[in-house]
Amino acid sequence: MKLSYIALSGFRSYRKPKRVSFATGFTILEGRNGAGKSTLFDAVEFALTGSIQKHSGSSKGETIDDYVWWAGQGPIPAERYVEVGFIDEDDNAFSVRRTDVDVEFVSADGTRLTAPFTEKVKVPREIEQALVALLTDEAAAPDDALRQLCKSTLVRDEHIADFSLELSESERYHLVRQALGATDADEWTAKGAELVDITKKDAAAAEAAVASLRQSREAIQQRIDEASHSRRPDTALEEASERLRTLIAAPSVSDDDLVPTVREWMSEMSGRSDALRRLLAEWAELETVREGMEALDSAVDGARNAHLQAERALVALPPLPETSSSDTSALAQDLNRLVELGQRVGLLEGQCPLCGCDRDQESFERGMAAAREAARHLDATAVERAEQERARVQAERDVQARADAFHEAQQRAEAARAAVAAFEQRKADLSFAADASPSDVELRLAELAEQEARAATDLRTLGTREYDSVLSREKRRLETVTEQIAEAERVAGRARRAATTAKALHDAAKKAALETLQERFGRVQPLMKNLYLRLNPHPIWKDFDFVIRGKVRGLMRFQVGGEHNPRFVYSSGQRRVTGLAFLLAVNLSLAWSKWKTIMLDDPVQHIDDFRAVQLAEVVGQFVREGRQVICAVEDAALADLLARRLPNEHLGSAQRVTLQLDPDGSSSVAPPRTIPPLPRYTITNGPRRSLVG
Repeated sequence: MKLSYIALSGFRSYRKPKRVSFATGFTILEGRNGAGKSTLFDAVEFALTGSIQKHSGSSKGETIDDYVWWAGQGPIPAERYVEVGFIDEDDNAFSVRRTDVDVEFVSADGTRLTAPFTEKVKVPREIEQALVALLTDEAAAPDDALRQLCKSTLVRDEHIADFSLELSESERYHLVRQALGATDADEWTAKGAELVDITKKDAAAAEAAVASLRQSREAIQQRIDEASHSRRPDTALEEASERLRTLIAAPSVSDDDLVPTVREWMSEMSGRSDALRRLLAEWAELETVREGMEALDSAVDGARNAHLQAERALVALPPLPETSSSDTSALAQDLNRLVELGQRVGLLEGQCPLCGCDRDQESFERGMAAAREAARHLDATAVERAEQERARVQAERDVQARADAFHEAQQRAEAARAAVAAFEQRKADLSFAADASPSDVELRLAELAEQEARAATDLRTLGTREYDSVLSREKRRLETVTEQIAEAERVAGRARRAATTAKALHDAAKKAALETLQERFGRVQPLMKNLYLRLNPHPIWKDFDFVIRGKVRGLMRFQVGGEHNPRFVYSSGQRRVTGLAFLLAVNLSLAWSKWKTIMLDDPVQHIDDFRAVQLAEVVGQFVREGRQVICAVEDAALADLLARRLPNEHLGSAQRVTLQLDPDGSSSVAPPRTIPPLPRYTITNGPRRSLVG
């Protein structure tokens, strides 16, 4: 499987729709910094994985996801997409296309798989499976195969040192291990880890069960100890029973009925004590009522006499005189009533209530007298009758008031007598004589309290009989729990042995996996050393080696000149050459990859011309072996060198693409230039000589 084309619009530095096709042998991408070379590498990674790992992390809350699509000047493109096409050795075409909302995969037969693209779901499951099946051997591919493919296939300038010499020994080991692909040992290791996890959980559950049963046994034993300590001797129980029978005056009650009978008796005594306390609380109040009875009787007599006097005064009033029915008589009566009303109301804030004029009390009285005199002048008989009517009404009111007062005094006296009678009845009901005193009630209360206390003490003594059944029940529980603990401990022992065995099996599987990987590393080592030798990064140290260490956790150490770490003794250019050799070896070791493409993003920075030529020779060998090489460079002279040095045996197997910037700052692609192959033979006087081969 090789890369066929990249089409993109509105992606990173490409605002307008652009398409770059690739030759099956090699393609040289040239362009100055910022022209969009690395963006094409980003496009491949984004199409396959939905992210760009070289920009992982965040800054001030922003991530690469905020800058995937065009963010430069000019209008936002109508379409924003990235599309990457692949072609296999039978010329079957495949493609994967991403927009800002969905992902689409098109197979060789035209079948389309489309799914939403979100921040959480970078690669929809169905499309990921299709891509993995297209680009890898699924049986041997590692987890997250698409991301691992991009890490090994896209050899970026900024990662040549970081992904090789700057890696920790464990990370370097993991990178090569992923490149080599899965083994049967990996499967056994995973199963061993799963088995260890299961047995650990089983052992922990068994231990927890034992601990829980032991806690239950301790609780049962504590209840047995408490019951044994609280139970009274049989003689104390018999004595308490006899005292209770005597106290409640029930000598023939049985042992089974004794306790409920005593409790019923205590409830009755408690009610009697409450009644005595209420009687004692009312005693002083009733004595006060008793003492006030004489005064209440006197008040009744006084009210009766006052009522009789009021009735006699009403009877003694003279008869009303006869009055005429003339208008003058009616006017005189109305005027007299008006004067009475005015006198009853009185001055209102210094004003007469009849005329509303300002008056003092003296002038007001004079006015009322003058008005009354005027009424007499109109009709003296009518005025006299009105005054007598008023006197009669007042007398009738006095009679009613005296009658009400008399009735009220009678009621108070009767209520007092009833209260005294009820109190005396309660005394009699509680068996107190009429001449009993509060001290007699207090003495009775003390006796009852003492009896209740004795009964409660003896009841508690009898209550210890219940501990016999408690002891019997808890002892049976203790036997059951003890048997359960023994069984649980046997289960826990088996679980611990199983966990130990599983751990041993897991360690053995990991050791076998390490040994298998070390054997496979041994087969890869000559490739790494050969690439290092051909790139020739150091004038003296012509060879380098790596050491695999760790029985459980794998480590890979690079060393040159014996045991020197090249990370600390090499220059930046030498580190890049060594790192490039390592990453190329990792790519060539991807036994599980069907994607026969190597993409080099400006791999020759800090490398002199001599080693650039050596790199061209190495990359040329990759092309001869049928791999596709895509190399991005900044220097046009270097592009010329690669175009001449890389093998090109037939038309269409090599091309050169120039990237540049439009006036608005967006990346642009010039039409590709096909690199023609060199003539295979030259005409000479002698036999034909091949220029290639």
